[in-house]
Amino acid sequence: MSKSVVSSQKINLLFVNHSMGMGGIERMIVEMVSGLENDKYSVQVAVFEGGGVLEQDLQRAKVPVHVFDKKEGIDLFLFFKLIRFIKEQKIHVVHSNNYSAWLYSVVAALLCRGTRVVYTAHSNETAKKKHRFILERCLTYFTDSVVTVSDQVRKVMIEDSGIDSNNIQVVPNGVDTKRFAKDAVVGGQVRESLGINNSDIVLGTIGRLVPVKDHKTMIAALALITNLRSDIKLIIVGDGILREELEQFVRSAKVENNVIFAGEQEDVSPYYCAMDIYMVSSISEGMSLSILEAMSSALPVIATDVGGNPQLVKNHVSGLLTPVGDADTMSLKVLELVEDEKKREAMGNEGRAVVESHFSKSAMITRYSSLYEKAYRSGA
Repeated sequence: MSKSVVSSQKINLLFVNHSMGMGGIERMIVEMVSGLENDKYSVQVAVFEGGGVLEQDLQRAKVPVHVFDKKEGIDLFLFFKLIRFIKEQKIHVVHSNNYSAWLYSVVAALLCRGTRVVYTAHSNETAKKKHRFILERCLTYFTDSVVTVSDQVRKVMIEDSGIDSNNIQVVPNGVDTKRFAKDAVVGGQVRESLGINNSDIVLGTIGRLVPVKDHKTMIAALALITNLRSDIKLIIVGDGILREELEQFVRSAKVENNVIFAGEQEDVSPYYCAMDIYMVSSISEGMSLSILEAMSSALPVIATDVGGNPQLVKNHVSGLLTPVGDADTMSLKVLELVEDEKKREAMGNEGRAVVESHFSKSAMITRYSSLYEKAYRSGA
């Protein structure tokens, strides 16, 4: 066989992830699926939990989504189901995302002749145990390409899991800069639908409502600001296990008139257009896709100084960095931008330029395509 992918033989590619709910990994999978060349790839997606809102995007793209209904803990039957599926569908390359999918994918691929694995680590979990580091090191030996989305995630994997630095490469997330672009008309429509005045200053955040995102610090910062200004609103797009708790926190902070929970949205791009400032209060991040989308939408970003955030947000250039869990400092950063429209515009334009030159969707897809083709050739 030729060392290049011939047109008569498509690569059967399977993405494996926990679900297709609204999150950075899931949106990356959608972007990858929509951008890969149809004449080179036959793509399918496998998830451990069905019902995610982004499954609809895949269905519209005519990409099959297979739900495996993973049980709690280690699901031995899932190994067998995945092995059978890979064999039946003649999968050449499995692209797994984050640890659980990686574990199941590697074990299944080892028992399927010719199937290779590409793995992407999107973040560093904060409470890994020693056995997890050992397992990650072992899984690396049976993985064609181990990828991280940022230098920081790569650094932690090398230091904590003891993985050889030569075996890990960085492929930054990329976004569709045409889809994520500033549009005042669309922004006005979203504001009107949410009952927000055009004169209001709108903060926003998009992502799962889970502990690692630390929305409470963001809400607490808003509460401090509303004592000074009443024209500031916060849109929280997304859903998750903390929804009710955060709604109660908003009420206790007496900012229920300033916070809008917009819920999980299949298409988040219009919501960026309604914002003036993008906010991230996470206690841990790999390379935040939502930050890239916000920057592509020409928004200044206020983000916690953790993980891959400083790699994206240049302090006082495309946004402002703030310590984790520090509502007081975050509120001061917000006020700094609220009171200076020219600074907001300059930072937003700088962020847009950075995404266009370094974090495009096309660059990401080109990098991954080369990894898929390399894996395919090694399994042929």
